[in-house]
Amino acid sequence: MPVTVPVPAQLVSRPPEISTYCSCRCDGPPGEGPFCTCPSGFDCKALVDYAGTSSSIDASGAYCLKSGTQVPDPMSLHDAPVCNRAAVAPRPTGCGDP
Repeated sequence: MPVTVPVPAQLVSRPPEISTYCSCRCDGPPGEGPFCTCPSGFDCKALVDYAGTSSSIDASGAYCLKSGTQVPDPMSLHDAPVCNRAAVAPRPTGCGDP
């Protein structure tokens, strides 16, 4: 199905090879689970706050992240440079391989 909503440009500092991967919930609120064990090269890091989630599915807790890729302050990425596919020399600026 085609994407029909605006999608923000890729951040130059967060290319897919360090920011896109499958994960599993490795920790969460007491009494929930089961939780997975993170594979080698991944760390169990808190991502979704236990309080304030509005979903009927509780996704709060910690998830397996590639070691060294967690962004301590996601708001710091708000004004970060983005990929510029309109650039022509020699390939789009900061976009990685097409």
